[in-house]
Amino acid sequence: MTDETPRQQNGKAVQKGKRPKRFLEQNDALSLAASIGETQEKIALTKAEKHHKLEPDQPKPDHKPKPNANAKAKIKEKKKVLSSARVKAKKERSKRRKEQFKNTKASSNPTPEASEVSEKPARKKVAFA
Repeated sequence: MTDETPRQQNGKAVQKGKRPKRFLEQNDALSLAASIGETQEKIALTKAEKHHKLEPDQPKPDHKPKPNANAKAKIKEKKKVLSSARVKAKKERSKRRKEQFKNTKASSNPTPEASEVSEKPARKKVAFA
């Protein structure tokens, strides 16, 4: 280490007390802001040119017509057919369940004594709001 006192740095006397830090002078800050603004503007212009300008070697895009309404109508029709088939199958299932329930009740006529022993008392149903 050198024999410098804490009041001297690089041969200059340092004053006591708080001083504001100065990283840039005022004119330096203005020139920095101006250069940053210029670079950002250049970047924005190049991006805009890329999007607005077509390259000469690329052919112009052909405008394809939108999918016609005929296709949409076909899709809707198919959806209707599928939903009707679903509803029909559901009705058939419920009919089969009802028939099975009727058949099991009609075929099994247990005696009253046997039904009292084997069946549990009916539970009350509770409905929540």
